[in-house]
Amino acid sequence: DFAAYETLRDSFLLARPQGRRALCYGGIIARLARETLPNSVVFPGPSQSALQGDYEAFTDHVGSLVDDTLPEDVLDFICGAYEVGTGIGDQIAIRSWFPRYNTWDGSGLNVGHWNDECEEWYLKRRDEILAGKTKPLSGNEWRQKLRMTRHAPKLVFQMNKAALSFLQSSQADSLLRPTHDT
Repeated sequence: DFAAYETLRDSFLLARPQGRRALCYGGIIARLARETLPNSVVFPGPSQSALQGDYEAFTDHVGSLVDDTLPEDVLDFICGAYEVGTGIGDQIAIRSWFPRYNTWDGSGLNVGHWNDECEEWYLKRRDEILAGKTKPLSGNEWRQKLRMTRHAPKLVFQMNKAALSFLQSSQADSLLRPTHDT
C-alpha cells in the first residue's frame, strides 16, 4: 500500500542521519527524500556516528571526505522496494514503487542532475500511483519503462571522465590558482 510506504519512508528519513545523506545522494533517492526533508538538513554535515567510524569515504585528487552510509537495503527501502512471492515455490521477486537506485542510474533519465524531464516523469508516476492506475514494478519492468535513450548514461560517463581529466590537468591548476594583478 502506497500510503503505508510513504508514512514509513518519511518517518525513517526524518528520524535518521540517512535522511540527510539521501538528499546528497542525487537521482531518484534525493527526489524521494525531498518529499519529506528541506534541503537545509544537509548543512550540519555527517552525523556523529559517521565521524566516529560508521562512514562511507569519498576520495579524489584533493583529499578524502566521509559521510553517513546508505546501505543497499536502505536505498531499496527509500524506493519502496518489496519482496513478493512469485507463486513458484519459495521464489521471491522484488517490486518497487519507484525504480531502485541502480536501475535509475542506468536509465535514460539519469543525465547527472535532476532536470525538468526527471521532475515531469516523477510527478506523472506519483499521480498514477495515487490514482490507483499503477502498482509496484519489477526490475525488468522498470528497465523497459525507463529505457528512453540508452546513450544518456554513456554521455554522462564520458562527461565525468573528461571533467576529471581536466581537473587533474595543469590547465585546471592555473585556473584554480589565485592571481595577484598589480
